[in-house]
Amino acid sequence: LKYCVDVTVIVRSETRLPNEAKHHQHLSVLALEAGALGMGVVEMAELVQGCDSVISCLGHNPTLSGKFGHPRTLCLDTTKLVCNTITALEPERPIKYIVVNTVGVDPPDGKTDPPRGLVEQVILWF
Repeated sequence: LKYCVDVTVIVRSETRLPNEAKHHQHLSVLALEAGALGMGVVEMAELVQGCDSVISCLGHNPTLSGKFGHPRTLCLDTTKLVCNTITALEPERPIKYIVVNTVGVDPPDGKTDPPRGLVEQVILWF
């Protein structure tokens, strides 16, 4: 957005978007409670058509239920959806698929990480 590039985002809730981004002229927001997995290849193709790249910023909450609860395969299933969509489009120029990992990133509110239990610390250590 800083460089005036048109961006479309799929979010489960607009409330977590930074205030300065919510009404940005170069940002289109599609709020779906089910997220990207609430779409099929046809709907995803409508968004991806004409794009240079797709960036995935998905992740699980750093809790046991976040890592092992539903949707357990969120990142994998979304990656399959995006890659199948790109393949189905047969674009003239390759569409880049970029995955951003947020493990170890501080919470957006700037506060320190919450205390973690022993099991969670062991899982994150791997």
